[in-house]
Amino acid sequence: MDVIDLTSPVIEPVSLTQAKLFLRVDHEDENDLILNMITSARLQIENYCGVSLITRQRRVSFDIMRPKDIVINHYPLREVNTVRLIDESGEDTILTADQYSVNLRARPAYLHVETPYNIATNQSLSVDFIAGYGPSESDVPAPFTQAILLLTAQLYERGNMPPTDIPLMVQALLMPYRGLRL
Repeated sequence: MDVIDLTSPVIEPVSLTQAKLFLRVDHEDENDLILNMITSARLQIENYCGVSLITRQRRVSFDIMRPKDIVINHYPLREVNTVRLIDESGEDTILTADQYSVNLRARPAYLHVETPYNIATNQSLSVDFIAGYGPSESDVPAPFTQAILLLTAQLYERGNMPPTDIPLMVQALLMPYRGLRL
């Protein structure tokens, strides 16, 4: 299951001002570097937890043989826009809303394909959806903000060298948000 952005987040869940205050940086020389570290920390956390922090449009793709019930292990899922079946020749068929149903309240959410369709071998499914806690920094739960600040500080201390693993303190903050891993 690969999740990609169709639209980028409008803002980061942590502002440059917050990060500089946390890092105790009072000059402007490293603003771009710190912004890149915030983005890197957000991406690492989103990947680790299977979440979208800031609401945006995303796509998930699955290689499937016979799609019926598909688990979308991404949270919080707001709505599903488009469901496509793609056959081995690359031709896609967009399913209509009456051909599938989505349980957005379940975690993980799942998509149930309702109607029969032509099954080709080596078929894939693509789902476009909107996910995220909200459009602003204040919508993101505080543990995520703290985790981003801690990872940003670690990147800053190491000279932007990526950590080999997520530190235990950050893992502890994120544990309640880490969904079922399939």
